Amino acid sequence: MKLIITYLLKYKRYFFINLLAVFGVAAAELGIPIIISNIIDKALPTSDLNLLYKLGGFLAAVAIFGSIGNIIINYASARTSTLILRDLRGEVFKKIQTFSPEEINDYGISSLMTRTTSDVFQILNFVSVFYRVAFMAPVMILVATFLVATRTPSLLSNLLIVIPIIILGIILVVILSRSLSERQQRNLDRINLVTRENLTGVRVVRAFRKNKYEKERFQVANETYSDNAIKLFRLMTSIEPIFFFILNVALVITIYYASGRINLPNSDLTIGQLVEYNDFQFLVMFSILTFAQLFIMYPRTMVSARRINDILDREPKVKNNENALTHVKDLGTLDFKNVSFSYPDSEASVLHNISFSAKKGETIAFIGSTGSGKSTLINLVPRLYNVTQGEILFNNVNINDYDLKYLRSKVGFISQKAILFKGTIEMNIKFGKHDATLDEVIAAAKIAQAHDFILEKENGYQDMVSELGSNLSGGQKQRLSIARALIKKPDIYIFDDSFSALDYKTDAMLRSVLKNYAKDAITLIVAQRVSSIIDSDKIIVLDYGNIVCEGTHDDLMASCTIYQEIAKSQLSEEELSK
Repeated sequence: MKLIITYLLKYKRYFFINLLAVFGVAAAELGIPIIISNIIDKALPTSDLNLLYKLGGFLAAVAIFGSIGNIIINYASARTSTLILRDLRGEVFKKIQTFSPEEINDYGISSLMTRTTSDVFQILNFVSVFYRVAFMAPVMILVATFLVATRTPSLLSNLLIVIPIIILGIILVVILSRSLSERQQRNLDRINLVTRENLTGVRVVRAFRKNKYEKERFQVANETYSDNAIKLFRLMTSIEPIFFFILNVALVITIYYASGRINLPNSDLTIGQLVEYNDFQFLVMFSILTFAQLFIMYPRTMVSARRINDILDREPKVKNNENALTHVKDLGTLDFKNVSFSYPDSEASVLHNISFSAKKGETIAFIGSTGSGKSTLINLVPRLYNVTQGEILFNNVNINDYDLKYLRSKVGFISQKAILFKGTIEMNIKFGKHDATLDEVIAAAKIAQAHDFILEKENGYQDMVSELGSNLSGGQKQRLSIARALIKKPDIYIFDDSFSALDYKTDAMLRSVLKNYAKDAITLIVAQRVSSIIDSDKIIVLDYGNIVCEGTHDDLMASCTIYQEIAKSQLSEEELSK
């Protein structure tokens, strides 16, 4: 509830407007039964048309006044809940951007999506009802009960008997709905997970003819969600019929009891007062029911609020130190000093005492078998993870002492899996530098060997890229990803197996142009193909997280058994003899 109150207080203006409107609407709603009572008891028996017109005018004015108040309440409610939805969703998304891959994996992408959409929307629904009900209902209950006690005291006992029955029923519903609401959100996470995995891996699913298996997997998740939802909806939909049953029973009892009193000599109860009481009774009971909506929504809303708070309150593991550096004169050196790393859910270290140095203009390559720690190593440079032991230095300063935003602005990262975004080709390249000119975009594309295939597109650089680049080949996506990093002109280029989808000719042409283009930067390359790193200034061979050999291609061919085995499995005798 603290989360919701915090955001409600951001919009005090709408809060006070709502509060004033509530008292206006309450006055109108409670005034109408009194006016009708006077019409029945005073105007109609005496056939006093002037009084009838006068009371009728009052009735119309009060009804209009109440309608205006309701419009104001609905406006304040809609405006506030929409603004809170916008702010809260923005805060959650902003916080997720600070998470490392480790923290994102802890939650799961599907769960993060649910928290950003469904959970935040649940907060919106609660706030919307809160504005309309939280103040109106208590005012109506208290004032209507007071009016019954003062105007028809003989019927007060009837009302006081009905109120506890309604309240007890609501408490029972709240208790039963709490566990169902918690399961509902977990089941929704599961549906999102299965759906996302299926859509992301649709090619694999079809290639292995697992459509039936995926349908069954989704059906299980969907039925689990549906079964729980049906239980929850049954519980919620039972409230209104039970409410009106109790209301009608109370009405029958009241009429039966009052009919005997009205006919008594010197009776203090009139027909108008009986109608007035029935209206007040309805207002009290209906206000309790609407107020109960908050308590019925509360368990599910608190589940959503806890899930959102869990994100907002989580302290990112990768964050800025105090007085982080935001400027460096010229990034000239990169040093790994006894760096070790292990993932939180793994007992064994992935990297062991890694040490090497790189200078501006040098190309350092990493090669090794699958799982040797190559990608993990270069992920430490932009601080996607923090090192477990040792330190990484830029210009002899620990990278932990740099501002994260500034540090990453100095790194051009081309990931192992080429990720593109829905939009134009030009927009995707400009992702590396949002204010780049078209000439800069074209220059980067030419170096990345992407210019020719872009021109073959119907709209050239304005051609649309589908979600995740699904309308492009693997090689085309890699070249656009490379162009995106090149346009940034960083101090460190990181290529994480970024040439794997390129043919040998394109690979060779790209490396030839890149060597001159990146002469003022440090270049780190992870590769599986020896041909992609053969001209590197230093090649580091990793095996089970350890550096087993390092040197130039010729040095390693002469002294490193592992490198020799990799090279001989890929290169011809003629290439090896060069």
